[in-house]
Amino acid sequence: MKMQWVAGLGMRVVFCSLCLTLTQPPLQAAEAVSEKMSCGTVRVDMDAEPPDRARIGEIFRVVERLMNELDRASAGKGGAMIYSRMSQDGKANASAMVTVDCGNEPAKSLEQAATDVYTGLYAMGKGLGVNP
Repeated sequence: MKMQWVAGLGMRVVFCSLCLTLTQPPLQAAEAVSEKMSCGTVRVDMDAEPPDRARIGEIFRVVERLMNELDRASAGKGGAMIYSRMSQDGKANASAMVTVDCGNEPAKSLEQAATDVYTGLYAMGKGLGVNP
């Protein structure tokens, strides 16, 4: 079996006696993990095989920091602090919602996705009478 990179195609071509297989090179997440990273990059990281667990952990820590900042901003306006009242499972689920939301709009930032999810959770709690 012989592998060769074919210039211009951006793909590896694997030659063997019985087959010709074209394979895409692995997607690389080039952006540094931050609140400004694109949702598209978040989805590349989340969908990678095998996943880079350290990088995914960094993404979740950024989401947690953003959610805590949104909580403080809500409290500063006289609103409820919803994230700080969540269980660890609830916080993990909120972070997962952010990464799923990133799949819906890959061009927006991780910060905007976290804000959208926080706003949705807040509105849901208000509708249920849990949040003032």
